[in-house]
Amino acid sequence: MIRAGVFITSAVLLAGCSSSNEAMTSSDSNSYHYQCSEDKQFSADYLIEEQGALVRVGDVDYALIQVPSGSGTRYILPDNAQTEVKPVTLYAKGDYARLELGREIYKNCESK
Repeated sequence: MIRAGVFITSAVLLAGCSSSNEAMTSSDSNSYHYQCSEDKQFSADYLIEEQGALVRVGDVDYALIQVPSGSGTRYILPDNAQTEVKPVTLYAKGDYARLELGREIYKNCESK
């Protein structure tokens, strides 16, 4: 089970960090920059085939995996992730998102 989680996390990271952009064109880009309340901001690259998201806050990247959601899409940090901030959860629906980094919440986020 741990190996599967490491493999998925590695696949998400490699896909998000790939310098080749063959699968995505500028017209169907899955990269978003969000502006939130309290002048907070972050960016997210949605990895459709890998069912994950690569979230960047400042100079820190978080590789998240997609999990079931009642409405919209929800991404969480895998159990085996090596990070000091836990939990990390991204909720996205249309042009809007909410990011929870531990106790810090990025709310009322809209893609620009």
